[in-house]
Amino acid sequence: MISDESGEDELYLYSLDSKKTERLTINGYCHKYSPSWSPDSKKLAFSDKELKLYSVDVETKEIKQLDKASRNEIRGFAWSPDSRYLAYTKRLENRIRAIFAYDFEDGRIHQVTPGYTHDFSPEFDPEGKYLYFLSNRSFNPVLSDYEFQFVNTAITNLYLIVLAADGESPFAPKSDEVELTSEKVEKKKDKEGDNDTKKPITCQIDYDGIYDREVAFDLPAGNYGELSAIGGAVFYTSRPMRGLRGRVTQDERVLHKYDIKKQKDHEFAPAVNSYRLTPDGKKMILRKGNDYHIIQTSGKKVDLEDNRLDLSSMEMYVDRQTEYVQMFNETWRMQRDFFYDENMHGVDWAGMRDRYAPLLPYCAHRFDLTYLIGEMIGELACSHTYVGGGEKARIPGSEVGLLGVDFEIDHQADRVRISRIFRGENFDENLRSPLREPGVGVNEGDYLLAIDGHQVATEVNPYSLMVNKADRLVTLTVNSNPTIKGAREVTVRPIASEEALRYFNWVEDRRLYVDSVSGEQIGYLHIPDMDSYGLYRFAKMFYHQLRKPGLIIDVRYNGGGFVSGLILDRLRKVIMAMHASRTYEPGPTPGTGINAHMVTLMNERSCSDGDYFPYFFRKYGLGPLMGKRTWGGVIGIRGYRPLIDGGYYTSPEFSIFSLSGEWIMENVGVEPDIEVDNPPDRLARGYDDQLQAAIDYVMDKIRSEGRPTPLPTLPGPPESR
Repeated sequence: MISDESGEDELYLYSLDSKKTERLTINGYCHKYSPSWSPDSKKLAFSDKELKLYSVDVETKEIKQLDKASRNEIRGFAWSPDSRYLAYTKRLENRIRAIFAYDFEDGRIHQVTPGYTHDFSPEFDPEGKYLYFLSNRSFNPVLSDYEFQFVNTAITNLYLIVLAADGESPFAPKSDEVELTSEKVEKKKDKEGDNDTKKPITCQIDYDGIYDREVAFDLPAGNYGELSAIGGAVFYTSRPMRGLRGRVTQDERVLHKYDIKKQKDHEFAPAVNSYRLTPDGKKMILRKGNDYHIIQTSGKKVDLEDNRLDLSSMEMYVDRQTEYVQMFNETWRMQRDFFYDENMHGVDWAGMRDRYAPLLPYCAHRFDLTYLIGEMIGELACSHTYVGGGEKARIPGSEVGLLGVDFEIDHQADRVRISRIFRGENFDENLRSPLREPGVGVNEGDYLLAIDGHQVATEVNPYSLMVNKADRLVTLTVNSNPTIKGAREVTVRPIASEEALRYFNWVEDRRLYVDSVSGEQIGYLHIPDMDSYGLYRFAKMFYHQLRKPGLIIDVRYNGGGFVSGLILDRLRKVIMAMHASRTYEPGPTPGTGINAHMVTLMNERSCSDGDYFPYFFRKYGLGPLMGKRTWGGVIGIRGYRPLIDGGYYTSPEFSIFSLSGEWIMENVGVEPDIEVDNPPDRLARGYDDQLQAAIDYVMDKIRSEGRPTPLPTLPGPPESR
């Protein structure tokens, strides 16, 4: 296993039947990955964050560098059954993943798949005849319902390479003629075969013509992963198709077993999270939810009910102070290893560890440790340096039921009145406005007199009567005047949060205002982040406003993400011609091309990918930028790295510089072409000066220039030829 016991990531060998521990590596200087035993138990393979692949001799402790990638770490490798070859996946300069094999006999590296499609997850057949792998090559373009665009998804399938030049595919056609023999003779042969000494398995890869010896499994393409092999079968998982906001299909994640000889696929175990085979392939440990099972790999299907491991008595002693030291050191070390600038922004990084480490003994709580680490990594003066989470006491909270309204006080009547009922989209549970559901019949200006029979007056906070009533039926007593006489009771189902509803109304208020003052000539859309929700909101707001001659793209308060390039590609589609038909009106082509004056609104809270969007919006010449300088934090991360207590930290890895060779955006942001402020006092009174300036700019362009590209009328009849 990899351990940081020494203060660096090192490879250790632990004996399970004694207390013997061996340290196999001593030159740890960076993060290591994935130790993997050779079948003869003489070597281990591992890789590191420097994109290098190594083997280490367990007896001599000799370390040998086998290969080095130019982009992305080498992860996922497999040994041949005779320990001669190591197969692994490496990304090429064309960004395609291909499979390579290292030969320990001659020390040579060979590429065994051509690198035209993503090939990955290599696994040797235990008999050494084949190399199984997964590949994204079953292209099946799926067209968008809203425009003429395509994606390729769920295109993975299983393949094998026949390793020997004279080898035969296991799926080759077989004669259906059967040779009859005596049953007794067959039994005798079987018995004699049992007494034969097994010959050692040897594996021979013939590289000439190897690309021509790829064979596909008879399976439909899908979302497949976690390939492994036993004698005569392979295991793999299938998972449902997902969009950025959830499942597209309703199927479950399944562990499959494919019988090579019978060419039959079996659903071996349902709803499997992960699994791992024993070295002899006879058993596996399997995780389903929070339960673990040890099962036989034989058979077509397994029943998981009778073989659940009982872990209820497992206990662990935790020394918090020791954990705090480990987590502090790990975070420091991972910044050293992964921070995009090897010079650490000029910071004496070893000195920073020495400055903050003396405070560790005084960390009495996880909040203290989080603060301490945050201060240390803050010395890098870089964006995306986050730390948080971890084990700390959590007091259960109450869910207050909310009605999606604003209240106001009628002091004269000593009553509470509903001043606004927020609009929603009640077909979408995430945007449900309880008082706007069909049949409720509550209006703005009505008085809320009681909740479940409890009187509501000016000294009673309505929310105090809604504790733990989210998503439960509640009876409201309402009236158009502040008296009980003539009041009516309505039953509603409150929501747990108004955040999405209030945001929806913030956007709709602005869209309707822009629509009104521009005479429906300007479209308005707000992109809250550059993640799944932002892409969803863009799609919902873009298409029905596509034909307007003006468009305001608002990325103020954009929380960042990773999809800005997708939105920018969409905005760059311009009209290049007109199409004509005898029955249809002439129209632009491409049909979803943009012919509008555009402007991007941004402010000091447009961050991360919300910095990227305006920067490239201007670079692509799509229009001016208006508002205030953006946040200026663009050094990207690849997710939140886990710590031992369930907490996390991040390490900024991916920066950006211009084609002129200058660092851009980080700690600077993106300057607007037209600077417009939104004074807080005016915002508090409901004014949005930045939005108004954008409207004025686009309207002036429409009045003075019309459409950016004038669209011609239908020409006269074409000349006969």
